[in-house]
Amino acid sequence: MSEEWYVVGLCVVSALVLVVGAWFVRHELTTRTQPPPAALLWIAYLGVAAVVVFGAARTSWVVLG
Repeated sequence: MSEEWYVVGLCVVSALVLVVGAWFVRHELTTRTQPPPAALLWIAYLGVAAVVVFGAARTSWVVLG
């Protein structure tokens, strides 16, 4: 597998993680009878999203560099 396809695959998987995470937060807020505070869930999601985006960007930079 070439470096370019590795980076493309990494970005696709990262995007899927972000989409599933956003879906999970929305699902938890709409289906639970006593959901946790919305701000807490979205802040946690943003933390995970930041790690995913940083990891994908850093790995892509190293692989393509």
